[in-house]
Amino acid sequence: MGLSSEIRTLLDDVSYLQDELEALKTVITAVPYAERPPGSVSILDVIAQLQEQQKRYYRPLIEAIKTGRDSSAKVQTVDDDFRIQDSDADVNSILNEAIKKRADYSNLLRDLPEEDWSQSIETPDGVKKVTELVREHIEYDRSQLKSIAERVMALDQTRSAPQH
Repeated sequence: MGLSSEIRTLLDDVSYLQDELEALKTVITAVPYAERPPGSVSILDVIAQLQEQQKRYYRPLIEAIKTGRDSSAKVQTVDDDFRIQDSDADVNSILNEAIKKRADYSNLLRDLPEEDWSQSIETPDGVKKVTELVREHIEYDRSQLKSIAERVMALDQTRSAPQH
């Protein structure tokens, strides 16, 4: 028997978000990605934040389910004001690394047996089923990628507006 439609949809969504990161490569160098607006983070910070959140929080929880280990001591959330340490870092290298890590994470999820998806796991926010955790991760990434897209569009409109 194959995976449930809910799980297939979640896996498709994770893959789609990887495609969204890939699509960023075509526009990212055309905008000031390292610029930090007052009271905010840069586009580069947000990309790094996505990667860190997956590395420190979501991936260790999924790995704990897969291996049957306790997860509570190994996870950390990433603050919304997370900033990349090296703002001169090559954005394409950071994006490529994020895409590679997302592909690894997607494969980790694809390798989970269906029965593991209904397991519950202790998180800093309480007990959650794996499906809830993955859905939460997708929603988090969607909101972050949406904020990047909105900023890129706003910067593009500002640059293409007629100068008086």
